[in-house]
Amino acid sequence: MKKIDPKLLQVFADVVDQGSFTGAADIRETNASYITRQIKKLESELKTTLLNRSTRAIALTESGRLVYENARQINELMRNVSTISEDYSGELRGTLRITSAVYLGRKLVFPVIERICDRYPDVNIELQLHDDQVDIIKDRFDLAIRVWKPRDVDLIGQKLMDVRFLLAAAPEFVQQHGMPTSLDDLRDLPAIVYGRKGHTNKTFSYFDDTGKLCSFDVNANLCINDAEQLNDCVMQGNRYYVPTNFMAAEKIRNGELIQLLPDLKIPVDEALYAVYPNRALSRIAKMVIEELKTDIHRFQ
Repeated sequence: MKKIDPKLLQVFADVVDQGSFTGAADIRETNASYITRQIKKLESELKTTLLNRSTRAIALTESGRLVYENARQINELMRNVSTISEDYSGELRGTLRITSAVYLGRKLVFPVIERICDRYPDVNIELQLHDDQVDIIKDRFDLAIRVWKPRDVDLIGQKLMDVRFLLAAAPEFVQQHGMPTSLDDLRDLPAIVYGRKGHTNKTFSYFDDTGKLCSFDVNANLCINDAEQLNDCVMQGNRYYVPTNFMAAEKIRNGELIQLLPDLKIPVDEALYAVYPNRALSRIAKMVIEELKTDIHRFQ
């Protein structure tokens, strides 16, 4: 039986993962015509058609699906071997690709990876910030920092902290309106909320004194999907908001914000996770996660 070049299988897996010849060419830093030739060569060696092409899309044939399952394993194996090599080399070196939500990336992740890159010049870390979830495997990220527990069996989620909602405002807001003693005191006061893709925290749940789960409608006619701008708006003292602990905890500690109704029991529904493909973590990734755990106390 003729041996198949594993590099051809890796190229094929990239085409399928990226959904196009152009996408595979981009991550391999080559051109689409080279990728096309590689796929044709693989199909010739296997004597079967792996992909049905059209002007707009590609689709796996049945034989292509079976080949892809094995080709993807080769890519995973190569990454695992690379990780083992990194772990047993004397010096810390290598590349790590991270994706993170924008606010978390700026405030939490970037300071950590900047320190690591300063200490280890042979380490290369690429951080991409997206508020929309990305396909970690398809886009070849090694690590994601997200308010998101993965359900995909190909992904692992390591919990970093609980994400809690609270109520907060600037000292100037409290001076103007007084310190609220109940939600009724806030019912008509102006607020701003975070919203994205049609979802906002304009309504939130809480437990009343009897333990009953209730809801409260925030009086907000202003909504934005930028957490930093949300903070800046509240700091001006004209509105209160319903931030997460990682958005407001540090500002509350240093007096820039005041927590409103601190005894209000808002249920914890989310958590911050380090998410990564179901394979061995590199030394660099482990270091990033450990340093995130050290720094994260500022956000709790």
